[in-house]
Amino acid sequence: YNPQSLPTSHRPEQVKLWLKHARKIKSPPCIARVSEYSDAWCRWWMSMQPEWRKDQQWPPSRDVPADTSWVTLLRSGPIGFFLIVVSLSWWAERV
Repeated sequence: YNPQSLPTSHRPEQVKLWLKHARKIKSPPCIARVSEYSDAWCRWWMSMQPEWRKDQQWPPSRDVPADTSWVTLLRSGPIGFFLIVVSLSWWAERV
């Protein structure tokens, strides 16, 4: 368990608003421009990556060097990794 929250830098505005307004699963935020949301989401995701993976282009490589750590993604916070999954689902619903 890590009580540290996910980073807010580069976080899409829609994620911020959803968190601010009661986090209702059945009330996802409005995403008027999917391309802008996807760009912001990718920047946010890449900002969370371990140092050895940060300089990669989108999509990041699936090749994982030996003896690497994913500890930077081990964050529980108020809703933790669930926020990544649910915000990714908003993008998927609009594609």
